[in-house]
Amino acid sequence: MKRSTAILCASLFFNISAVKADVTFDSDISGIFKAKCSQCHGGLIPQGGLKLNSLKNIKKGGKSGNVIIPGNAESSLMVQQFYLPKTNPKRMPPMGAPELTEPEITKIRAWIDGGAK
Repeated sequence: MKRSTAILCASLFFNISAVKADVTFDSDISGIFKAKCSQCHGGLIPQGGLKLNSLKNIKKGGKSGNVIIPGNAESSLMVQQFYLPKTNPKRMPPMGAPELTEPEITKIRAWIDGGAK
């Protein structure tokens, strides 16, 4: 029983790791940002100087500096702002804007942890 549990756990770990490596901006993340973030972080004058329409612009950051640290979602400002209280003005997305779902946040975190490619 212990051996099969260990094999199952190892299998799940490697499958999760493989998913992280496969998450890319073009195939997985750009659609989320377009649907949930482009109202404020797109156009000619993006909020906070941050455009989320291309990998190049995201890596450039905004007025607050870098919003992602490739390979480290936990320390990335973007991810930290997802978990602020809804009433905090720095929370993203702000109140009244379309909410990110947990699967979307998980995918963004996996993308950043995988190197934000």
